[in-house]
Amino acid sequence: MLYSRLRHWLKPFTNTPFHPQWLVFREQPATLRTVLRWANGYVLDVGCGNRWLAGKFESSNNYVGLDYPPTITQGYAGHPDVFGDAAHLPFRKSSIDTILMLDVLEHLQSPESALEEAAKALKPGGHLILQVPFMYPLHDTPHDFRRWTIEGLRQLFSSYNLKIVEEFVYGHPAETAAAMTTIALAKGGLEALLKHRISMLLIPLIVLMIPLLNITGWLLGKALPADPFMPLGYRIVTEKIG
Repeated sequence: MLYSRLRHWLKPFTNTPFHPQWLVFREQPATLRTVLRWANGYVLDVGCGNRWLAGKFESSNNYVGLDYPPTITQGYAGHPDVFGDAAHLPFRKSSIDTILMLDVLEHLQSPESALEEAAKALKPGGHLILQVPFMYPLHDTPHDFRRWTIEGLRQLFSSYNLKIVEEFVYGHPAETAAAMTTIALAKGGLEALLKHRISMLLIPLIVLMIPLLNITGWLLGKALPADPFMPLGYRIVTEKIG
């Protein structure tokens, strides 16, 4: 319950360096641009969570959010249009134009089954738009099972009729390092508060350090050469063949 309240309290600071996940959330506009560039027709948002994409599409598109009932217990406020399992999609074969799986695949016990279901449900030429974290803390546990490299994702998709048409690595190493540190500090401060440890006296210092680390990571990311060895995550667009 406290984590849900903390999310609510921090929401006004989402787009500011005072939020521990500011460098992570900065990727959201780029994610939206990718989705709007490729998504069309009947759009199924698997693992829709807070439904942040609802209302972003042209009126000619039909957005449907799908999620699994336990998601609600993780503090998400969204109300899916359909309750369902990504490994058993309640849709006819070749009936969907676009499927979104944004920060979802790592939470599935059987990601292979989910991709197989997505490939079946997509129309020929339809798109699956997927985003997964790479260097990011465990979250929504116990429903957090794995991380992939870009090579691992390519190998995963090679087993299905899904051709990669666009892939993007996001998160400069300096930004990744800063984001991991700010999240770790915020989590440590919260745990100290919950357990009434004397270390909770460090919370004012943590509050000061978070924006400093965020801004430093962002500036270093601008100044230093880009390198994909330590990303926050990956975003991939695939197209169904045949």
